[in-house]
Amino acid sequence: MVVNGLSVTRSANAVDDIIPGVYIDLLATNLNSPADIRITRDTAAIKENLQAAVTAYNDAILDMGILTGERTDDEADLYSGSLNGDSAVRRIKSDLREMFMGNSSTPGASMTAFRDLGLDLDRTGVMSLDATKLDTALANNFDDVVMLF
Repeated sequence: MVVNGLSVTRSANAVDDIIPGVYIDLLATNLNSPADIRITRDTAAIKENLQAAVTAYNDAILDMGILTGERTDDEADLYSGSLNGDSAVRRIKSDLREMFMGNSSTPGASMTAFRDLGLDLDRTGVMSLDATKLDTALANNFDDVVMLF
């Protein structure tokens, strides 16, 4: 078969490794014969990347807490408290929170912010992702999820 000018040969009629998310089932060996094409959404990658963003956010907030906390007497600890009282760190933390929890500049019809996908901050500032809420959003409002990003 030829896909976008690329000649492809496979030992089976099912081809799923040429275009990510596209499954092609060749129904006949004749040129110009019909093919069954199924396109799937890779929601697993979206979930994985969003969870990675949550982890990165939590790690950054933790690091900022160390940098703005009290200085320790440990000679090997060069960074604790090194930014204590620095207002720029508070502003960065605030901007990060707003980026994740504020309304999107491109809201969808039924979703306006990442919190609609299951992102949440607890009272201590730790971010979490509700996988059930995210699965529901991806299944029922995929276009809105795309708009948020």
